[in-house]
Amino acid sequence: MRFENKVAVVTGAASGMGRALAVQLASHGARGVAICDVVVPALEETAAQCRKAATHKSFKVTTARVDVSSREQMEQWRDAVVLDFGVVDLLFNNAGINAVGRMVHAPGTSKEEMVKFEHMWDRCFAIDFFGVLNGCRAFVPVMVAGSKEGCVVNTASVNAFWTWPEHSAYTAAKHAVKGLTESLHIEMQLKAPHIKVACLFPGGVRTGIAAGTLSHNTSGVATIAGLFEQVADLSSEQAAEWILDGVARGRHRILVGYDAWFLDKMVRVGPETVYTFYESLGRSGFVSDPTDVTANRHKLGLVAAAKFLYNGGWFMLPFLAPIPLFKLRHSTAGQLALGGLAAATAVGVGKLGAKL
Repeated sequence: MRFENKVAVVTGAASGMGRALAVQLASHGARGVAICDVVVPALEETAAQCRKAATHKSFKVTTARVDVSSREQMEQWRDAVVLDFGVVDLLFNNAGINAVGRMVHAPGTSKEEMVKFEHMWDRCFAIDFFGVLNGCRAFVPVMVAGSKEGCVVNTASVNAFWTWPEHSAYTAAKHAVKGLTESLHIEMQLKAPHIKVACLFPGGVRTGIAAGTLSHNTSGVATIAGLFEQVADLSSEQAAEWILDGVARGRHRILVGYDAWFLDKMVRVGPETVYTFYESLGRSGFVSDPTDVTANRHKLGLVAAAKFLYNGGWFMLPFLAPIPLFKLRHSTAGQLALGGLAAATAVGVGKLGAKL
């Protein structure tokens, strides 16, 4: 699929992958991009970047403040987009947030505190899943009827096939997005094969989603956001390149980032083993709070670390260990080191071949 002369709709386009997708679509020759978000000033900045990057002579970008969790707002926006452009070819259901998804509370937790967690859970699911569903309900009929060649692109996550404690809201929503997208894919193949469907599984992407985590602990969120920025492999712009390459190639399942690729393989090889170590951590008194990364350091001693490795942690290491190596390519020293490693490997293989 090519993006020239296409009209694209992108939700959550005020920052992160949404902004990068909108700008790159403009640079790839799209004739129109309709973008929405709840942060209007930043959305206008995205529009300005789109105009600057555009290559189509009649390029047009429109903006709208839309809460994707509201079906009414999404349908009103759809009507406006159709009025502006007449057709929609590409739909990127990208908007999303993160939240602490605690399901089991410590003894003594007040009812008020539990209600706060429930509200955060519900808000996360409303945006991350129902935002995608509302986008599909609003725009898919328009695409089926009016586009000659199009694609629906729904953003899930590596959390659609792997997770960690206190992440249930985000994980449940992303699993639901995966199921919705695969079901839509099958229907489209039978009823409207000119509209493709793709599900995205981004790994660590520096989008700002960690900094916006809904939580009771704002200082803890800041700590996690800082750590996430350090470990996340791709920038938003790089992630958008992976995504658009996958769409252009007609991929239904698009893994975004090397970490996503390794985690996908890990879960497929050992779907039970990837979680067994949590049992040993629980017996060791380790209680996870993703917004308080220092709370359990004194509990995770050598014995707990040994149990972690014995009860499944060893299995994860071959899959997780290569991920930091890919970050080396972002530095000159890293590129030289990887280049030297590749050269040494090539020489070794050549000598082995000569002997054989």
